[in-house]
Amino acid sequence: MNMFSYDMFEKEGKYHLCGGGVNLSNYESNYNTQSEAWNNEAVTFSENKTLTNKMINSSNNYSYGNEVEYIIYGNSNEKNKKSAYGTIFAIRYALNLPPEFQENWNDGTLSGMAIAIESASSGIIPAPLFKLVVVLGLTAAETASDMQYLKNGMPVELVKNKDQLTWTYAGYSEKAVSGKGFFYSDYLKLILFTKLTGNNEYAVYARIADVIQANMG
Repeated sequence: MNMFSYDMFEKEGKYHLCGGGVNLSNYESNYNTQSEAWNNEAVTFSENKTLTNKMINSSNNYSYGNEVEYIIYGNSNEKNKKSAYGTIFAIRYALNLPPEFQENWNDGTLSGMAIAIESASSGIIPAPLFKLVVVLGLTAAETASDMQYLKNGMPVELVKNKDQLTWTYAGYSEKAVSGKGFFYSDYLKLILFTKLTGNNEYAVYARIADVIQANMG
């Protein structure tokens, strides 16, 4: 992972150079201020180098920004990234369900709306069913928001409490990025680990060799 690039490699690197204060509203301007530092070998080379002891960038890496995803999935760059996004979305969705239920299930406004809809539909739409659909929808919105953070190089709390949710029945509220939590690259590490503990271990090693060979060439 340390010697290969991945989709959010550069954004995560610039996030760390910023040292905090980055959110969805200002990440572009913050990252732009770090572009010169990111390309400065003296600043980033100690943690940003390939197996051939060169900086990880588009000049030295044959498939810059796609290598780890290829190692994990072995398809085209587009398919590999879609697979990574889909897997991470599923993980985040499962982790967001408990706090969303905790925050919203007993919300007075939601409960009142559910009872009103049950009454208006003569019981065809039970109040619990309406509440379930709403909470599942809010979980999807929360997970989509998490993906925006991850796709822009920022971390997301692995397990949130209800106070850390951005989407609730009361509305949307952007939360400050704490600097803790999991980055996109951390999820790739988890996915890679599961691949190596399964039946596709040799295929993963073979694709690592492919990437090394391409970069050496």
